[in-house]
Amino acid sequence: MQSRRKVITGAIYRKNDAPRNCYCKHGIINLESKMINNPIRVLVTDGNTRPALAATRSLARRGYKVTTASETSESLSGKSKYCLESFIYPEPKRKSKEFLEVIRREIQKRQIDILLPMTEITTNLILQEKSTFEINCKVPFPDYDLFTMVSDKGRLIRIAQEYDIPIPGTVFVDCPEEICKYKESLSYPIVVKPTRSRIPIGEEWISAGVRYADTYDELQKICEEDRALQAAPFMLQQYIEGEGRGVFYLYDKGKPLVIFAHRRIREKPPTGGVSVLCESIPVNDGMREYGEKLLTGIGWSGVAMVEFKICRRTGVPYLMEVNGRFWGSLQLAIDAGVDFPYILCQASLSKELPQFRPYKTGVRNRWLLGDLDSLYLTLKTNVNGAFGLGIREKSHAIIEFLNVFQRNTRYETWDVQDPAPFFKELKCHFQRAKSR
Repeated sequence: MQSRRKVITGAIYRKNDAPRNCYCKHGIINLESKMINNPIRVLVTDGNTRPALAATRSLARRGYKVTTASETSESLSGKSKYCLESFIYPEPKRKSKEFLEVIRREIQKRQIDILLPMTEITTNLILQEKSTFEINCKVPFPDYDLFTMVSDKGRLIRIAQEYDIPIPGTVFVDCPEEICKYKESLSYPIVVKPTRSRIPIGEEWISAGVRYADTYDELQKICEEDRALQAAPFMLQQYIEGEGRGVFYLYDKGKPLVIFAHRRIREKPPTGGVSVLCESIPVNDGMREYGEKLLTGIGWSGVAMVEFKICRRTGVPYLMEVNGRFWGSLQLAIDAGVDFPYILCQASLSKELPQFRPYKTGVRNRWLLGDLDSLYLTLKTNVNGAFGLGIREKSHAIIEFLNVFQRNTRYETWDVQDPAPFFKELKCHFQRAKSR
C-alpha cells in the first residue's frame, strides 16, 4: 500500500504518530500528529466558501501555515482559529486583472509555498497564469486547457460519447432562437443546461444555473429571460430521475492515487443542485470505471469530482458533469477519512504519502443552512407539473428536516473546537433572508 502509483480507496493512517504543532491565529496548538520542522505556507482563496473552510481546518491541523483570502474583510475561513492570517482581494468576477495582481504580490510577500484556488472563477483565472505563479509556488492543478476542457459541459459530453460513457439524451443549442427547430422532437420535463456554470463576458463573469421546463412555452420563456443562455451555447438534456452520486479523485500525472464516493440525499434546489445532505458510500465499480476512463484518457492531474445520476428505472449511471477543483462536499470526504487537501499538498511537494486504510462508509454530512433553504424551496413548490409536490411529500420533507439527531451525521461548518465560522455563516444567512 506504500506505492504512490497504486489506486487507494482509503483514508490516511499513521501508526505511533507523535504530537506536533498547529499554527493558527491564536498561537501554536499542540495536536496528536507528527511534528513538521519547517511548516509549509498555503494560500487558500475564496475564503467565504465551505470547501475553503474545510481545507483551512484540514491543513492547519496537519501543521501547515494557512493564509486565507476573499473579497470581504470577514470570511467564513478567515473566522476560523485555524487561519493564521487573511487578506482581501478585488472581486475576481469583475476585476480579474486586479485580483491576479494582488494574489501575485501576496504570494511573494507572505512566502507562500502552495496556492489553492477554490472556485471555478479563481481557478480559471489562476490557471491561465499558472506558469508565472509557479515561479514562486506550487499550483497543484491541471493546466488551463485541461481544466477548461472538463469545465465546458458541452465539450465534456462529446468526449464522454467518444469513450462510450452513458450520457443523457442531449441537444446542443447555439442560441435561444434555435430551439424552435426541436419543438416537435423534445420530450418533457427537460433540463436546460448552460455549457459553463460561470461565463465570462468582457471583464465580467456571470452565473449560469441549470433550469427545468415542463412545456415548450416554459422552455421559450426560460430562454428569453436567462442572460446566460443568450450569452453562450447551452444544452437541452433528458431529465434523469434518480439519485445523484459523485466519485472523487486525486490524480497525479494522469494516474489515480485516491478515490472516494458519496451519494446525495438532499439537494438545493430539490430538483438537483448542490448537496445539502450527503453520505459516504463504497465506490461503485461502474462509476469508477467510467470516471477513470475519462480522467486517465485526457491525462488529468489534481483533484476532480465526477458526478453521475443513477437512473431509478434502469440503474444506469449517467455522467452529469466534472468539477476540476475542490467540491462543495469536501468536508464529507475529510470526515470519512480521505483528507484530499492534505494528500494533494503532500503529493505536490513530492513528499512520501502515509499508509492508508479503507475510509468509513455511512458517514453523513449536513449543511444545515443549505438544508433549510432546500426545505423552503420544497414547501414553495407548486402541486402541479412534473416536479409538483403534494401535502404528503411536503410533510415528509418537514419531518426529515427536523430529524437533527441522525446517526453518523456531522454538520458541515459546525466544529465544537472552532465554532466562529458557523456563527458567521448563521449571521450572514439571516441577514440575506431579511433583505429578500
